[in-house]
Amino acid sequence: MEVIVAKNSARIDKFLSENLGISRSLAQEYIIKGLVSVNNSLVNKVSKIIKEGDVVHIKSKYLKEDKFENIQVELKNIEIYKNLEVPILFENDDIICINKPVINVNKVGSNPSIYEYLIYKGLKPFIVHRLDKQTTGCLVVAKNYETAECLSLLFKNRKVEKIYFAIVEGVVKQNLEIHSAIHHTSTPFRKQVISYGKESTTIIKVKKYLKKESLARYFADDIFFNKNIEDFSFLEVQIITGRTHQIRVHCSEIGHPIVGDTRYSSSVSISKGRVFLLHSHKISFELWGKKYEFSCLPSWYILIS
Repeated sequence: MEVIVAKNSARIDKFLSENLGISRSLAQEYIIKGLVSVNNSLVNKVSKIIKEGDVVHIKSKYLKEDKFENIQVELKNIEIYKNLEVPILFENDDIICINKPVINVNKVGSNPSIYEYLIYKGLKPFIVHRLDKQTTGCLVVAKNYETAECLSLLFKNRKVEKIYFAIVEGVVKQNLEIHSAIHHTSTPFRKQVISYGKESTTIIKVKKYLKKESLARYFADDIFFNKNIEDFSFLEVQIITGRTHQIRVHCSEIGHPIVGDTRYSSSVSISKGRVFLLHSHKISFELWGKKYEFSCLPSWYILIS
């Protein structure tokens, strides 16, 4: 498949997403697998900028045949994968749903990732659903090209219901529905609420209030409070749109950052800043006439049970 860039410039992953009608994460998957070239040169960066007149070539034949022979697992990660606990919530010929631990989903440099872990386990994963590294919980991965295409469209068309659990700083006094546009900032990997950003909708239900003592007792020496905050709120959060960092940005914007999310204003640090309390609790969708629903609880659920 060849596509000629008609005008302007864009990141290659965004260009593929828009022109193939797939998610950005699936486009990045194609690039990582060495299936995309520009002007006959293989693309090795998902952030590569392409411009008008460039010829983009996608090896769609190999995608459909699920060719994974050239994907190598980093040797330094093998020992990590041997000891990594990744509970499988469901698996059939088309999808696998796991309870994701604190780890990258996509391959980032040579760092450990769910993508590489599943290859190590003998699967052929297509990443169409993303969670931030520190976000745990339900993650759905396609096991073949056709399923990846279909799931990608379900996510894009907002046909997937996603429910999260979160513990945030302070007392959230009532249920909320947040409609605030989210935009990239000049700082890498950070978003902000701004009028000309992309529309984003988050529904928040307040479930329970917690005291500092509960968190301090549970996390013991792994938690550090930079401010004297005594009260916390346990929330059930549904996202209607699926913007990058959406829940984290919206919670921070209303003055209730997710506990441990120091990038978005949390004054609490857990496990030296590598953990925050956001968990993908439930995900449901209909695929080829069959209804799927998966759920799991965070390790810290004992705090509010």
